[in-house]
Amino acid sequence: MMTNAPVEPTIGPAEVARLAGVSASTVSNWRARDLGFPEPVTANTSRPLFRLADVEDWLTLHAPGKSRTRSDRPAYVLVNMLRGRISADNYVDVVLPVLCAVKVLRDESPGRAASLRSLSSSLDEVTTLLTSHGRFLGQAFANALDILGPSAADVMDALAAEVKPGDDLAAVAEDLLALSTESTRHNVNVHSTGPQLARLIAGLVPDEARDVADLACGAGDVLRTIAEAHPEIHLIGRDISDDALQLVACRFFLERISADLEHSDLLHPTNGSYNAVVIDGPLGLRLDESELAAVIPLPFGHSKANRGETVWAQLAFRATNSGGTAIVLTTEKSLAAQRNAPDVFREMLFAGVVEAVISLPARALQRTSIPTQILVLRNRIDLDATEPVLMIDLAEVDGRRGLAPSQVDDMNIIVRNWREDRLVLNSNAVAVPVRELAELGAPRTPRAWLIAKRPVDLGGLRISLATAESAFATAQAEISTLRHAPIQLVEREHPAELHPLDSLLEVVRSFLTSTSEGEGHPVRMITPKSVRTGEIAERNVKTLPSESSDLRTKSGDVAVAVVGSEIVTRVLTEAGLVVDSNVQLVRDPAGRFDPHVLAQLLRTESNQALVSDGVITRVEAGKLRVPLLPLDEQARLSAVIRQLADANQIAAQLAQASEDGARALREAIMSGRLAAGDSNE
Repeated sequence: MMTNAPVEPTIGPAEVARLAGVSASTVSNWRARDLGFPEPVTANTSRPLFRLADVEDWLTLHAPGKSRTRSDRPAYVLVNMLRGRISADNYVDVVLPVLCAVKVLRDESPGRAASLRSLSSSLDEVTTLLTSHGRFLGQAFANALDILGPSAADVMDALAAEVKPGDDLAAVAEDLLALSTESTRHNVNVHSTGPQLARLIAGLVPDEARDVADLACGAGDVLRTIAEAHPEIHLIGRDISDDALQLVACRFFLERISADLEHSDLLHPTNGSYNAVVIDGPLGLRLDESELAAVIPLPFGHSKANRGETVWAQLAFRATNSGGTAIVLTTEKSLAAQRNAPDVFREMLFAGVVEAVISLPARALQRTSIPTQILVLRNRIDLDATEPVLMIDLAEVDGRRGLAPSQVDDMNIIVRNWREDRLVLNSNAVAVPVRELAELGAPRTPRAWLIAKRPVDLGGLRISLATAESAFATAQAEISTLRHAPIQLVEREHPAELHPLDSLLEVVRSFLTSTSEGEGHPVRMITPKSVRTGEIAERNVKTLPSESSDLRTKSGDVAVAVVGSEIVTRVLTEAGLVVDSNVQLVRDPAGRFDPHVLAQLLRTESNQALVSDGVITRVEAGKLRVPLLPLDEQARLSAVIRQLADANQIAAQLAQASEDGARALREAIMSGRLAAGDSNE
């Protein structure tokens, strides 16, 4: 018989990251460094497991403030009970149906608490009850039984017994899915849209829509978010994957969301027309002739390359009824014109069906980093091919971590104002006349049109030019104040020995990573860019280090980072700044080094050779080597280094001022509103 709880709970690297609130790469760094990170308790090096208690003890010592409150949450408890019994890729496929079984017994037989302790005696009844709520729900439970095999009865009993009467089953399910998305091998990743992108798509569904069909619904993220925003709307979910539909069925059953789910191939769509249609289909797919034959004729033709994205857009449009809206995820490339081939986007423009194009940040889609856009089409009764197209650019905002909540909120306001009053009141949006957008050679991206349509600020141009001229004059004056400090170099009788940095100095490694806008605590942070430019970043972090924490800077620290493939260093003068995980601090509590000399020595060619040449370039600061020179010698070197650094900074300021002046001048000329006057006036 299976026990109701594991004796020694274990977790994998992805769960360690989630437990600590850091990235998976940070956990890899912890394991690689000699910091006493717990050894795995399994021999499988590709999928190591660690004792949960050991990890929590290590986090308490080495990463104070990290979250360690998740290990007793129901999702973790249930997952730990399955370790070693089934593949980690199947945790969701087993636990979700068990939660549904518990819920259906609670709902159908509230007084049968004993049934939850002996679920195995009710398997047939549970299967029947779940199937009555939808065939994919019944299939999910049957699939869980198949995965567990002969031990299904014991495992089901143990899992069900662990679910407490007060547990919010829907919350347990979402916690489980969040945990599972950290494993790239799990299907949840393939089928997930992401919460902010789902919010963005939901905001594009018109308020008057009575039904919405997601024709590639995946894990149901978009439909679930639409249900929150439009509680009365009728949801239809279609997908080619039964695994995805079973996942949606379980999630929606636990959250009491009603939806019609059906197995359907995008290339062989079922009949029906809807007020709103969403397709987040495969990107970059090229259809062969047989696949294309299944869907033609298409309303606006097909591209020479048979790009799937242009087909998905037309299938979504074709599935809308009169007045309906189609919302399609597509690539920037799919909207580009091709030589000697039908221009699908241009045909859509001429038909007057394009309402908006929205460019997305590089990481808005979890499964790809290629430039993507949302194409919004309206199947309007009174087609008007002269109505402008709303172009919204979300790509230029810092999108390293995907869409920020504030971006989504701004986009929803932009679309609402446009639909209600045809007003564009945001600097990230512009209305472009169809005739201009459809011109041969015209750009198709929102960014290009935002630049082209940006109003000319004549006063701002004059100020920019004056500022650049002033900076140029200041830099010229500062250069004249520089004095050369000569230094005499003599050959040593015995070469100075080189020492690894961590044998002489303290190296501080940060584990803090910034979060999306609106999440965590706002801080001033030293990032790799800060080390290179001296500009302090404004970021948010989940865990706020105390004012006395080593993860805050001290005056005299030397910051070390890698930018591109080059080591960059900077002597810090400001204390109390938070340090990014990609920056290391070198401290000299014994006062053995002049910080300016040390910063330069760390950038020598011999140390540059220690930078890794992997996909992500990095360097271990403790392994860099430096000579331990007499302090009086370092003082002489420091004077020269500081003067050279001052000269370099002034030269950089002069170069920047020159570039700013040239930019302001060419923009002023390009505006057509300013002319060059007589310099004697």
